[in-house]
Order: sequence, then structure tokens, then C-alpha cells
Amino acid sequence: MNNRISTGMMFNQSVSLMLASQAKMNHLERQIATGSKIVSAKDDPVSAGSAVGLDRTLASLDRMQLNAGNVQNRLGLQENALAQVGDMMGRITELTIYANNPGLAAADKQSMVTEIEAIRGNLLAVANSTDGTGRYLFGGTDDGSPPFSQVDGRIVYNGDQNQREVEVGPDTYVKDALPGSEIFMRIVTGDGHVDGKASPGNTGSAVLTNITRDSDGSWNGEGFSVRFTGADSYDLLDAGGAVVSSGTLKTGDDLVVNGVRLHIE
Repeated sequence: MNNRISTGMMFNQSVSLMLASQAKMNHLERQIATGSKIVSAKDDPVSAGSAVGLDRTLASLDRMQLNAGNVQNRLGLQENALAQVGDMMGRITELTIYANNPGLAAADKQSMVTEIEAIRGNLLAVANSTDGTGRYLFGGTDDGSPPFSQVDGRIVYNGDQNQREVEVGPDTYVKDALPGSEIFMRIVTGDGHVDGKASPGNTGSAVLTNITRDSDGSWNGEGFSVRFTGADSYDLLDAGGAVVSSGTLKTGDDLVVNGVRLHIE
């Protein structure tokens, strides 16, 4: 039997061959332009899958490298901030030692108080340092707002207690900056159990140089105040501000009240 090929069939075959050749040419052009043998997954499914995996690995490594740089920057800034804190605390120590000079005039003592108050403000500013991107160094993971504030003369910590762990390599993590509660708020004051300070409105020249629990251990943990009414006379006030007793204090003697021993000069 003779096969008959119509003119239409020959035309269609020619067009199909031309389109296939054009598609191959376009594919070759894309390979040349990209410099890659694999332009689409069907060119080499196995190699294409490996390439996708490699791209993901490279992206992950880039992310971890960026993390490492950010952590290094934050830790460096924290180290610099703590160096500033050390310098300021050193100055406060110098002033405190100098304040124990019995021949120091009241005006000189007031000058030192003014300087210490200024240093306190600078310490607060350093404790609220940022990393340059708006994140606070000492707020823990709650680093979007200042971690420290001053409330009624007291410094209050507003951050959290957490420390962020950052991936800097495959299954390798390092800790970000320490929270401010660990650095600034765990400082032992007084004897570690009891502490005292001048009231915010104090204008006197007396200095509390030492405070400890008395050996009889009778302090019950309640707060109290001592208010001097004369050169050597005082009132003892309870936590509510009511006078509970009065007495006199000789120069050089310790004042022992409610199981607490105070040395005031």
C-alpha cells in the first residue's frame, strides 16, 4: 500500500521542526547567557536539586556570618560601656575615700555630692546605651525600649532576665550581651543584708560611712529613719514616718537602733 503525504502534512512537519530548532537555539542562548548548563530543572533533575540545596546552604552561611558580625559588634559595644562604668565607679571610690577626711569643709563635701550625682546620671545614660540600630545593649531580649529608668529617686530595671542565643555556624550558638539586671542590679550594698542612704530631701552634712546588722541579730527587716534634731540629738522614725523614740549621739560613737549599727560622721 502506498502512503500518501499531503502538502499540508509536509508543511506541518516543517513548522514543527523549525519550532523545535528554535527552542533548542533559545535554550543554548540561555545557557550561554547564564554560564550554566542547567537552565531549568528538567535539564538535569539531580544536578538541579543539588544546586538548590547549595543555594540554601550558601544563604544560611551568609545569614550566620551576618549574625556573627552583629554579635561581635554588640559585645564590643558592651565591653566599651562597661569600661566607662569602671572609670566612673573608680572616680566615685576616690571621692568616697576623700570624703572620709575629717578636716574636709562642708562646701567641699557638697561639691563631691554634686559630682557623684552627675556621675550617677552618666551611669544611667551608659546603662541605656544602644547598638546603633535602636536595640538597647542591656535590656536582655526586651531591647526595644530603655532598660533603666529613674522612679522616685530609685533606678528601676525594665528589661527581662533573658540572654539571646545567636547561631553563628552550623549548630554553633553564642550568647548575646548580658541583661542589665546581671550587670547593674546585683551589686551588694550595705553589708549585703541591710542598707541605708540619705533621703532625697536631705540637706545636712552628716555622712553615713558604715551600716551593718548588730551582733544581737534583732533587726526584723523593717525600714526606719533617723532624723537629727540637733548637733547630737536625733529622732527615730518608723517606716510610716512616726517618731518612736529619741536620743543623743556622741561624736565617734555608733548609733545602734532596731538591731542595726550605723556609723555617722
